[in-house]
Amino acid sequence: MYENNSLNCIALIILNYRTAVAVVALNTRLGCLSPNLAPDSEAQKMINAVNTTFTEVANLELNLPFWKFIKTPALKRLYKAQDIFTEYTLWISFNVTCDSKFKL
Repeated sequence: MYENNSLNCIALIILNYRTAVAVVALNTRLGCLSPNLAPDSEAQKMINAVNTTFTEVANLELNLPFWKFIKTPALKRLYKAQDIFTEYTLWISFNVTCDSKFKL
């Protein structure tokens, strides 16, 4: 099984990549690299979703594949983490689109 430190390192790399894409493509910052994040902030939710995604993907792929037949708790946690990504990405995209309309 993966060590927790290696998963955290991979998660941090992915989060840094997403932050870079957001800055370049959307001209916005996610705020995930701030040292003092509030526990209920969007950036902290994104970080938690990255950690949950990596943990649950490893659990689902390395254990018996019950998730292919029934919705297991691990699969539900993965879906919830992916929903956080989707909601946050759509929110940022909508705000960038609205801002760009006013600049025209």
